[in-house]
Amino acid sequence: LNILEIGPKDGFDTIQLLQLNPKKLTLIDLPNKKEEINNWIKKIDSSNINIYYENIMYEDSIIKDSPYDIIWCTGVLYHNPEQLRFLKRLYKVLKPGGLLIIETATSRKIGFKNDIGVVEIWDDIDNKTKRKYHLSQNISHLPNKVAIKIWLKQVGFNDIKSSECFKNSPLLKYKRAAFLAIKP
Repeated sequence: LNILEIGPKDGFDTIQLLQLNPKKLTLIDLPNKKEEINNWIKKIDSSNINIYYENIMYEDSIIKDSPYDIIWCTGVLYHNPEQLRFLKRLYKVLKPGGLLIIETATSRKIGFKNDIGVVEIWDDIDNKTKRKYHLSQNISHLPNKVAIKIWLKQVGFNDIKSSECFKNSPLLKYKRAAFLAIKP
């Protein structure tokens, strides 16, 4: 099993993914996350882990370890202004029959129809808009669930399932979405 985890953050998901006994686990995160990751990675058996500190959109280290059987991408999509291109990149490095697990924050705007893909775009150029949804300053595009599903289809996935992981959380089920998609 060859797994790619994008944005490992605190290592909680990494520890869970290691329980799948992967042959190789590749982690990728931005260079400014290196210190945070180095604090927890030394506490686990990382003998089958490759770590890259770079922007997945512009560097090719993940290609070296591809194709992947599983790509685990949680809490990352909404930080990327090139979301369709990002999903296309993940599709390319996933093995045929491979599984993409993707979870993300979604648009909080009310009144959108459930059958229309919409992306909420934030313009904070004038510094007058307060960050309502997240402390992070690098969020510019929040898609709704329909938009994410459309993008997954556009890049080539045809077996896409919405996860019910937030069904018991009234607050999160309207603010986040998760999908499982299999590459044909």
